[in-house]
Amino acid sequence: VGITTELIAKALPYAEIIALDYDAAQIREAQKRKLKNVTFVVGDAAHLHFPEEHFDTVIQVLAFHHIPEYQKAMKEAYRVLKKGEHFIMLDMTGKLVNPLHFWLQIQPAEFTQKAFLQDLEHAGFQILKKKGPDIYLFVDSVKR
Repeated sequence: VGITTELIAKALPYAEIIALDYDAAQIREAQKRKLKNVTFVVGDAAHLHFPEEHFDTVIQVLAFHHIPEYQKAMKEAYRVLKKGEHFIMLDMTGKLVNPLHFWLQIQPAEFTQKAFLQDLEHAGFQILKKKGPDIYLFVDSVKR
């Protein structure tokens, strides 16, 4: 529900966007932006309450490294995405020190790019494009 949601909403004003975050306070803050084409939802990416093959595109930006069992969230993204459609993601890979994790007392997910890409393929996605340095990874993939 960060700045990426706002950028996408403004770039695609006729798109219907659902933005999900685990933190209700973040959702309340995002709602203040009054984006007309965005519905903000509190939810758990590893347990989505949407039907199968519901979305035309799923975008994940800088969230999976906050989810200890990110593979479940990846499988949920696959489940709710329509066949042949895109799952686009950008996230941190490797071991990074994030003070937020200490403050929230959570154990972040730590994955290498190679492991993440293998998990993505194991979930059923076909990787179309990947790029990034050691600490960031951008992937465009489709549901097979």
